[in-house]
Amino acid sequence: MNFSPFYDIVLHIIVYPIPNDFLLDMKKTIMENITEYQLSIVFEGFEPFDLVIKRAVVPFTSKRLMNALPITNRAIKRSGKIVLPTQVKGMNENLVKQVKEGDVSLHASSGNITIYYENQSLNQEETYLGTISELERLLDTINKISLSVNVTVKQT
Repeated sequence: MNFSPFYDIVLHIIVYPIPNDFLLDMKKTIMENITEYQLSIVFEGFEPFDLVIKRAVVPFTSKRLMNALPITNRAIKRSGKIVLPTQVKGMNENLVKQVKEGDVSLHASSGNITIYYENQSLNQEETYLGTISELERLLDTINKISLSVNVTVKQT
């Protein structure tokens, strides 16, 4: 049976209702023409790293993340990644199971923001947020930090 795209949209809205706060945010986003968010990730004692989050790719998660900023917490360095615990509960959007050096993701249920400094295959899919472009400087910074470090994520 071949259904029309309209049927798919109606089915999606009936089965997966869209939260009102998301609809209001979409209206605001369209009116303000927000297409991406510019964030800074700051490891204590080091220069900040830029991260661009595409609003259209992760609409629910980006709204929740932006509402939680600034975020400061102690991050843990382990197994090719730095994990920053947060209270941000994202949605399963733009999911990935493979990550590369410099990729940044959010685990939807735990709220952990993860910065990868090694290529990895993940056991569970995570929401891909973006990539830190200054990879060489990122790797140099990570080599200089201990097992844990204070990290701040803020809007630039």
